[in-house]
Amino acid sequence: MASEDRAGDLTARRASASLQRLREPLRRPARRALDALSARIVAGLGARLEATTAVAREPAPPAVVAGPLFGTVEELLHAVRSVELSQMPPGAEVLLSAGASGSWYFDWITAEYGEVRRHIGVEKYLERPRNLPANVEWVDASVADMPEVGDASVDLVFSGQNIEHLFGDDLVGFLAESARVVRPGGLLVIDSPHRERARDLVWSMNEHTIELTPTEAEQLVRLAGFEVSSLRGMWLTRDPRTGETLPLNPFVGGCSAPEVVRRIQLAPRYPDDSFMWWLEAVRTDAPCDIDGLRRRHAEIFEAAWPERYNRLSTLVGTVRLEAGYTVAATDGAGCLMLGPYMPFAAGDYSVTMTVRRRGDALPPSTVVGLLDVVADADDPTLLRRELLAADLPVDEWTSFTLRFSVPELRWTGQFRVFASGACPLEARFHVDLDDRGTAVWPSVLRRS
Repeated sequence: MASEDRAGDLTARRASASLQRLREPLRRPARRALDALSARIVAGLGARLEATTAVAREPAPPAVVAGPLFGTVEELLHAVRSVELSQMPPGAEVLLSAGASGSWYFDWITAEYGEVRRHIGVEKYLERPRNLPANVEWVDASVADMPEVGDASVDLVFSGQNIEHLFGDDLVGFLAESARVVRPGGLLVIDSPHRERARDLVWSMNEHTIELTPTEAEQLVRLAGFEVSSLRGMWLTRDPRTGETLPLNPFVGGCSAPEVVRRIQLAPRYPDDSFMWWLEAVRTDAPCDIDGLRRRHAEIFEAAWPERYNRLSTLVGTVRLEAGYTVAATDGAGCLMLGPYMPFAAGDYSVTMTVRRRGDALPPSTVVGLLDVVADADDPTLLRRELLAADLPVDEWTSFTLRFSVPELRWTGQFRVFASGACPLEARFHVDLDDRGTAVWPSVLRRS
C-alpha cells in the first residue's frame, strides 16, 4: 500500500509539474510523431489520391491498394488517434479505460502508451474477452457507477470514443465517477467526434446519442473538478480560413497528398475545425459540482438531440434545399430517406415524417410508398405503414405520425421512407420525434 501511495504522489507531482507545459496546443513530441506519420502519407498516397477525383455522397469503400498506407478513412483516423495516445503524459501506473472493446484494445493501449502496472477496463455491454493480459482487471459495470474502483486510486482515466455513446444521466455519472477515482494531480483524457463537424458532414454513427463540441467538453470537465491542460483537434474537416466543409474521406474526395498532410498537421491547432477533439485535464482540489454538471448537460442535450435524430440521408434520391428543408426526390423505386442510426431506449415513441407525391392522378388504391421504423438486425421492423395514392394529394406536403413502443434497448434505430416507383415521390429530411419519456433523456428533462 505504501508503494502505491508513493507511486500516486509521484504521479501527482509529475502531473502538477507538467501542467504548464501541457497547455500548449501541440507538444513537440506530438508534432514530431505527426511529422513521421505525414512522411508515410506523402510516400504512399500520391498515386491513389490523384486517381480518385469523383465526389460521391455515400461512396463505396476504396479498393485495397498495396503499399505502406491505409485502406480506409477509418484506418487513417485510428492512426491519428494512436499518435495522440502515444503522447499522453507518461508515468501512469494505474490506468482506467472507460469502455473497452476486447483484448485488442488493451494491446493497442500497451503498444502506443506503454505498459502500466494495473489496467482497469470498465464495460457494461460487452462480454469479458478471453485471454486478457495479466495486468488487466475487467469490471462489468457502467462507467457512470464504478463502486469496484476505489477513491483516488487511478492515475489516468481514458475515455476513447465512448462519451458519445452515453445517454440519460450516464455522462454526468461518468464525469462524477472520474472525479472520485482519479488521484489529485491525476489525469482524465477524452477523445470524441465534434458534433458540429459531424452535423456539417451529415455523419451518423450507430449507437451515438449526442456528441459534444470541444467547448462543451471543456465546460463539463471543469464542472467535474478538472483543469483542462490540452485541447487539440484531429483530422481537419473545416477550413479555418474560409469555413468551407472539407470531405471526411480523402480517398473519395479528390484530395491531393499535400492536402491530406496539411489537414493532419493543422488539426491539433484548430480543434473547433476538426472532425474529432482530444482533451487532457488534471484533477484539482475543487469538488465535483454535480448540480452544475446536470444543468449544463441538460442544456446541451435539449439543444443537440433534435439535430442528432435528423441526420438523414438517401440511397436513390436527388437532394436539394426547399423552404429551409433538405428534400430528397426520386422518380424510381428505393429507399428515399433513412437514418439516423440512433439508440431507442425502452418506452413509447411517436415520429412524424413528411412526404409529397408528384405526377399524374392515380387510382386511389395504388401503393406509392412505405414508411417504417426499424432497429438492429434481428427482427428489425417496429412499425410500417403503406402509403396509398389516396393518402397523398398531388403536389401537397403531407405528414404522417407513427406511434410505436420499444420493449428493450435497441441500438441502431432508423426512420425510413420508400418509394414504390408508381409516381415521383419526395421526402423532407426532417422528422418530429417525441421520445421524452425514455431513458435517453437526462432525468431532469424526462417526462414521467
